Amino acid sequence: MKLLRRCLMAVTLNCAAMGSGNAASIKTLHKFTGHPDGADPVGPLINVGWMLYGTTKLGGKSRRGSVFKTDLATNTTAVIYSFRKQDDGHYPVAGLINVNGSLFGVTTKGGTSDCGTIFKIDPTTATETDVFDFDGEDGIFPYASLTKVGGTLYGTASEGGTGNAQGTVFKFDPTTGVLVVLHSFQGYADGILPYSKLIKVGGSLFGTTYGGGGAGGVCNAFGCGTIFKVDLSTGTEEIVYSFKGSNDSSFPTTGMIYLSGLLYGTSYGGGTNGNGTVFQFNPVTGAERVVYSFNGGADGEYPIAALTDVGDTLFGTTIGGGADNVGTIFQLNPETGAESVVDSFKGPDQREPYGALIKVGNHLYGTTSGQAAGKSRSKAGSVFKLKLQP
Repeated sequence: MKLLRRCLMAVTLNCAAMGSGNAASIKTLHKFTGHPDGADPVGPLINVGWMLYGTTKLGGKSRRGSVFKTDLATNTTAVIYSFRKQDDGHYPVAGLINVNGSLFGVTTKGGTSDCGTIFKIDPTTATETDVFDFDGEDGIFPYASLTKVGGTLYGTASEGGTGNAQGTVFKFDPTTGVLVVLHSFQGYADGILPYSKLIKVGGSLFGTTYGGGGAGGVCNAFGCGTIFKVDLSTGTEEIVYSFKGSNDSSFPTTGMIYLSGLLYGTSYGGGTNGNGTVFQFNPVTGAERVVYSFNGGADGEYPIAALTDVGDTLFGTTIGGGADNVGTIFQLNPETGAESVVDSFKGPDQREPYGALIKVGNHLYGTTSGQAAGKSRSKAGSVFKLKLQP
């Protein structure tokens, strides 16, 4: 858990494309400098009209984080907003969501109670508005990107809430600015530390918690993490799977994706060698299975980011392993579990990718935090692309 907190605060395409002869390589489009540029982009990118938008946890003019855009026509990146001080929020680690032309996001700190905020930004004018301040009982430190269902935004806060205060699930009306807590996690069997983005399947929202699911066991006193669902009509929360560690998964850190009736996600720990997994969950039957266990080293280790579906092949990243031990891009056949590394990050700028990949045209785009533990802040991360092979 300490490593995750540091990190956060800090085979073939269609079973036959990108084989061992694949010549694709990661190309850096932008190197962040920290100040007055951004630093440590750890959230996923979004595409709005061939313009990629994202956030940096640190950096910017006031060193409290920034919103940036990358123009895919020119491959240039520019900061469009720098968070200034507590009243407008700071330290955004989540990605953005497009709501009727405005970009909504969250900051982990700032606001009137310094518990984090929900903000929106006009990408045309770069005008930022703080639309909600968390106060503790409705959540503290939101890490995950928001999810839009109809005209309502749903999200998680990693801590806070009522009772034992182990995190919340909330809904937010962007028109009225009203936030309602749907569930406060109570720890242990109920789950703790929901870092993940929610996903709608049927009439429910599904997500993961980093801990909880039962005290003790092979992970820690708080359990190995859970998959939960929240009924959209009633707001009722239910734990639908508790991870077991060891040969199962443990410590899921991000949201899941939906493919052919099944949910797929990554876990930071667990698996045969304890280096993380890709897992599958059936939302109808409640059955879970490990699709792939990372061995560590050449095939990558410690997947943090969500997966990306490209033609029924799953693409993802690891923050460790690979040629230089600073992370990989991998692809996985979800049916057979066959995994292969597409490319390894090279460092020092290309290292530790935390945000999910996004496909635009025939390229995958993403960010690297650029920062390993104990290193100077001169390497502040990057925006990169990788061409998909036909």
